[in-house]
Amino acid sequence: MKARPTIFLSGVTHEFGTFRDAVENEIEMKGCYAENQPGFPTAKIS
Repeated sequence: MKARPTIFLSGVTHEFGTFRDAVENEIEMKGCYAENQPGFPTAKIS
């Protein structure tokens, strides 16, 4: 049996969160796994 590919979705802002969620749904409907990371934590650089 063929393994299902995993597609990583990432973003640096919440601005496109709704779009990433829609893409995630489409990816899963195509039979793939979607790993949706909605944003990166901010860090203070000294």
